[in-house]
Amino acid sequence: MRVIANIRPFVLAIAALHAAPSSAQESRGFNPIARPQAKATLPDGAIPVNPPLPVSRARVEAAIAKVTQAWGERKLDGILSTGFSDRQRLIDALETKVPRDAKLRVVSIQGWQVLEQHRIGGMFTSKLNVTVASQVEFSDPASGYQVRPGTQDFVITLNHPPGP
Repeated sequence: MRVIANIRPFVLAIAALHAAPSSAQESRGFNPIARPQAKATLPDGAIPVNPPLPVSRARVEAAIAKVTQAWGERKLDGILSTGFSDRQRLIDALETKVPRDAKLRVVSIQGWQVLEQHRIGGMFTSKLNVTVASQVEFSDPASGYQVRPGTQDFVITLNHPPGP
């Protein structure tokens, strides 16, 4: 019994040496994902502000009030950026699918963050991400008064003088 116990490690070592080599490796090159070149984000003569200066709550509230007013008057085409994704589709949907008596009400501005800021002369241009809790209120002939709450992220650009 003692001889078998002493041979067992030796037999296992020999079996391990004679085992078939296992090389399950694959070598492929990594190809980067093609993407368009990033455009210059600053206009000519703009000086980036880094770190960005805070934008006052009053300015943010005024900008969001302007958006909700344009939504209510069905005049979003005047404030939406020309680069807004599906711009015309949103304007058409507002005209055709949203009830005429619908009101967009801001429940709260939950927060905002300055994404980008630059200065040209004495004026600042700030690009902000604003998180807004809102609700759409309207009357439905079949089911009566309706309220549809939601939370949206607005990306807005403000042109403003320095200071709060």
